[in-house]
Amino acid sequence: MTNNNDFKTAAERKIRSLYHYQSCDLSDEIRSEQFCDLLKHNRIYLSNPANFNDPWDCKPWFNTSLLDDPTQYRLHCDWAFRVWLKHNPGPHESGFLSHVEEKLKDRKFLQSHIDLISQSLHEEAAKRYRVYCLTTHPDNLLMWAHYANNHKGICIQYEVNSPEICAALEVQYSDAFPLYCLHDESIVGNLLPFLSKSASWAYENEYRLVAQESAASNEYSTLKTKDNLLSLSNGAIGSIIIGCQANAKSIADIIKSIRPDIPVQHAVRIPNKYALSIQPYVEQA
Repeated sequence: MTNNNDFKTAAERKIRSLYHYQSCDLSDEIRSEQFCDLLKHNRIYLSNPANFNDPWDCKPWFNTSLLDDPTQYRLHCDWAFRVWLKHNPGPHESGFLSHVEEKLKDRKFLQSHIDLISQSLHEEAAKRYRVYCLTTHPDNLLMWAHYANNHKGICIQYEVNSPEICAALEVQYSDAFPLYCLHDESIVGNLLPFLSKSASWAYENEYRLVAQESAASNEYSTLKTKDNLLSLSNGAIGSIIIGCQANAKSIADIIKSIRPDIPVQHAVRIPNKYALSIQPYVEQA
């Protein structure tokens, strides 16, 4: 899989804080449990990429135009043969492997084989990888509406100097679907599908934590989740911002009762502007 730029981490971009929008419906048992788990155990829930709202997100697909390059064609033939051997270890009759290699030199056969593998990559991504989405902006009106239950949820501030959050990688945006070289088995090549999105999403200015589920992980050195949960170091949470239409007191009371050390802030609607002001939370009399 190819890309023109190395992926940059939030730390390399010298970003101090990243933010995660989420619902905080205390009447929803699952949401409430995840929120309390974050406060009690300093753990965050990472999403299965199969459940994302962008139907192209984390779904690599091979662009067959790469096969027009003789070098790329040979590399993909070799790669396809290795994949075939991995799934068909044998034993094989004499001459059979040579027959398979010759078949892969037929472009139509190779393309059909690669299309099947591309589809299987979607399933593999859903099985192995988990993703946590972050942004550089705590006051984005659309993100409060889309991801924080119409401003009724929360936005969690994370400190980039913490060991886990510093690994957040910058998402790349493009009008063109990225070219994937299936033979590129490097860590960068494997992560490209998780860090490439349409330019339509550029307003989110997104960074992502990409982890592997421990039970399905490979040899690459990445963050690891267990049952979708990732443990954070102490001090990773900088503050929790409550939405301008949320039941602020109920949410603030839970935070203060479990984690009084975490500062609570409030996104306040500015009445004469399309904007929010992030302020320290003050309980109304």
